[in-house]
Amino acid sequence: MSNLRAARDSLAAELAHARQGLAFYDARVAALEDTLAKLENLNSDAGLREKTRRPGREKRPGAKAAEKTKQAGNLPQTGKEFWTGLIGNQPKSTKEILESAIKALGISPSKDDLKKLSQRQANALHTLVKEKLISDTGAGRERRFYRPV
Repeated sequence: MSNLRAARDSLAAELAHARQGLAFYDARVAALEDTLAKLENLNSDAGLREKTRRPGREKRPGAKAAEKTKQAGNLPQTGKEFWTGLIGNQPKSTKEILESAIKALGISPSKDDLKKLSQRQANALHTLVKEKLISDTGAGRERRFYRPV
C-alpha cells in the first residue's frame, strides 16, 4: 500500500515539475517571439519612415501612447508597481505569479491575452531583478522570485 502511495506522490511531483517547466518555456518562447517581432518592425519601419515622412513634419504628441494602447488589446495596464505587489517575502515561481496576476486583474484571459500577460511578466520580472527591487533564487524551472527583507 505504501509503495503505491509513494509512486502516486512521486508521479504527482513529477507532473507539477513538468507543468512548471512548460510555463517557463512558454513564457520564454513568447518573450523571444515578441523581441523578434519588435526587431523586424524596427527594420521595416525605419525604411518606410525615411521614405514617406516629409522633413519638418513630426507626429502628434500623443501618437506613441495611442499606438501602445492599440497593441495592449483587452488587458489592463500592468506597471512595475503591479508586478511588485504580487511578490512577497515567500519565493514564488513564474506560474504562481502569473496566476496571482490573473486573479488580481479579475479577468478570464484568452490564449492571446495570456501570451501577452506572460510576456509582460517576463519583462517586468527581469527589470525588477535588475533594479534590485526583488530578488531571485535558482535557475530555469527552479527559479523563484521574492522581495528581500
